[in-house]
Amino acid sequence: MLYLEYEQFKARYLETQQKYNLILTEKEVLFGRTQLQAVDYGKDKVSGGNQSNAFEAYVIEKEKARIDERLAEVKSILDDREKLLKLKLEELKQSKVIEDKIYRMRFIERQKVFRIAKAVNYSDRQVIRILQRISEEIKTCH
Repeated sequence: MLYLEYEQFKARYLETQQKYNLILTEKEVLFGRTQLQAVDYGKDKVSGGNQSNAFEAYVIEKEKARIDERLAEVKSILDDREKLLKLKLEELKQSKVIEDKIYRMRFIERQKVFRIAKAVNYSDRQVIRILQRISEEIKTCH
């Protein structure tokens, strides 16, 4: 059953994509600290002796966190997993197993049940039962 393998590849791809987005968010937050901010005229007196360079602090923090290295590493993993996912999708499209065909038509191509039934020459109820079995197997797989 190729659709289970496809689901596993998709889960790994989405997990890696989430890691990539977290690192990007970390970089955005770090860069946001370098932007000009309004002066706080509070009760405390401000002394003019403390000059800080926000961009220099950004570069130092970025180097400490090694954000760019981690980002490049996760991006390469993400690209590899995307290629594998596309290859598995092509393999799934070539499959002759009825469950793989129904999975592809319903979950990837987003076709309605009656169109799937017509294409595979099954009744609507048969297709629904197969889809329920596929959904249960996917849930137990994760």
